[in-house]
Amino acid sequence: MTERQEPGLAARTRFGGVLPDAFPALSQIPETTANLPQRRARTSLISGLKSLRRTQWTVRWRAGLTRALAQERAYGHGFLFVPVFLGLGSLIWFSLPQTPGLLKLALLLCIFGMAAFVLRHSESAWRLVMLLSALFTGGMVLAAWEAARMDTVLL
Repeated sequence: MTERQEPGLAARTRFGGVLPDAFPALSQIPETTANLPQRRARTSLISGLKSLRRTQWTVRWRAGLTRALAQERAYGHGFLFVPVFLGLGSLIWFSLPQTPGLLKLALLLCIFGMAAFVLRHSESAWRLVMLLSALFTGGMVLAAWEAARMDTVLL
């Protein structure tokens, strides 16, 4: 050991490990990890989540969300998302490695459009899903049509 070397560094091996006789008290520590109740923790988590679902906080939160969505629907603010979903559809179409055909996209737009038309008076979430899917597919159709209309040859 040199005069600048600390006494704790003398017990280490060349590769950074510790010599076996450096910690003689490690063998006296009892191992307590063998008796952990793993099943009880899982069942208590599930029962805890079930009880959380039934609380008054959840009921008030759902009622507030329903009231806010009804207010947004009454004022017509959902219309502001039409260009967002059209733009998302065109963005996805331009980012695809192989673009689907215009005919396939038009058929998909017809299917989603008819489903949205059938569900137009429904108050379920499927009405919104079909409408947003039709807008998204419409954006893809518009991007495909614009790319076919321009027909630019890249050198």
